[in-house]
Amino acid sequence: MLIFSLSAQAAAGKAIVGLLSTQYSTYAGEDRTAKDIEGLLLKLGAGKVVLIDYNVIMKELGAGSDAISIARRVDKFLLDNKIDRVFIPGNYYNISSPPFPPVPYRQLVTDAIVSVMQDRHNIKLLAICGGLQGVLHSQKVKIKRIDSMLRSSEMVAAHNVSEKHPREYGKSMLKVNVVPGSKLAKIIASVRGSEEEDSFRFYVPDMHSEGIDISEHNVKRLLDLGYKVTAYADDGIIEAVEDSRGNMLLQMHPEFLLIGMEKKVGQHAEVDVSIKVALGIMDDFLSN
Repeated sequence: MLIFSLSAQAAAGKAIVGLLSTQYSTYAGEDRTAKDIEGLLLKLGAGKVVLIDYNVIMKELGAGSDAISIARRVDKFLLDNKIDRVFIPGNYYNISSPPFPPVPYRQLVTDAIVSVMQDRHNIKLLAICGGLQGVLHSQKVKIKRIDSMLRSSEMVAAHNVSEKHPREYGKSMLKVNVVPGSKLAKIIASVRGSEEEDSFRFYVPDMHSEGIDISEHNVKRLLDLGYKVTAYADDGIIEAVEDSRGNMLLQMHPEFLLIGMEKKVGQHAEVDVSIKVALGIMDDFLSN
């Protein structure tokens, strides 16, 4: 039995989502992740999911293409396909430390999406894990290794707690604290039916070796760009931000909670809460 209801727009299948990935996978699991997310988006009411293939775009443009040319090509692709929102999923590669991607194509197309969105305010965005990092890196927000920001190996390990089999029920998850007054807080308050301070938390798959540098200077840069921090782990690592238009960028992985969710529902009360919060995030992305 499903435990959610979709918004009118999502249920009507009006959303056309651009999914940043590639049919020419550069690491094991990239294609599977894209297909899982495509299936999830369609299941939750998206009218259509269009692959924004960063390898195809860059190969069509040719070597040495500048940022303006890439942005124009991406903008045309979005317009031609009537894409009104973009989903940038996580990826295996890092921004500031090995393993680096074999080519910079994904980041170059991410840069172009960020550039296009500065002019096209009607495009929605949901960026997860490496997607968050790529979007913020494009705006010169520093991304740094987790083990350079935390004091102990146990704290660092907590941010890779779901590295193996993140889609499966029963795997470890990270507790995330949500900042009151944020869009994410409204979602969790509606799920829990409470706005008490201790209710603004949920549990979610987490697996990343890098994250937003939490130094004072870097956080100021983030805030100056119009972002606000909306969730963080107990150790202070930032797990979610929201831009000035209400788009959510998440270091955590709520999408993996929703893959095969029917087998997870009813097993544990807090897991049910987290699934509902994840559904609220996706519903916000798919609705107006």
